[in-house]
Amino acid sequence: MSTDHSHKPALAATRVLAEWAAALRYEDLPPEVVAKARTCVLDTIGVCLFGSTLASVQKLAALVAEEKCAGESAVFGLPLRTSAANAALINASSAHSFQLDEIHIEATLHPGATAVPVALAVAEATGGVSGRDLITALVAGYEVGLRIGIAAKGGMFARVEILVGVHRQVLQIPIDAVNRLENVQYVY
Repeated sequence: MSTDHSHKPALAATRVLAEWAAALRYEDLPPEVVAKARTCVLDTIGVCLFGSTLASVQKLAALVAEEKCAGESAVFGLPLRTSAANAALINASSAHSFQLDEIHIEATLHPGATAVPVALAVAEATGGVSGRDLITALVAGYEVGLRIGIAAKGGMFARVEILVGVHRQVLQIPIDAVNRLENVQYVY
């Protein structure tokens, strides 16, 4: 019986990246990175507000509203509060719905659409998350998401889209969401 150890380098890299993200502190961030993160938050909220006016997003919001989930997080641009997961879903859909969100070409990723809605929804739902902690979590999430996208060279996303018809951003949202959730809750 042979054992395949080909996954070990990937696991080691994943561990290093996860440990870095978990250990990142606001004080570690250069001022220009903090300024860029703030700009990314504002940009993403702006595209969410536009996206919320589109019929596809409004249909998704109506579907979520029917679930009558706890109103712990806001949906941008619509009079709806819902669970953090549903708010993140609608806001991420809004951010990416018209392709106005920023893109990192090499990573083949729209990091703001996957990072900002999740981080804001979780921060609002859990409460007590400082702006510094939120920025730190976002920077860690952007870095993790972009490094995964760069390492995959777009290939992982392209194959999935061709084989199963799933838009590549859907793969990144859970990865970013888990990272952000872990970072925001790490501060407690």
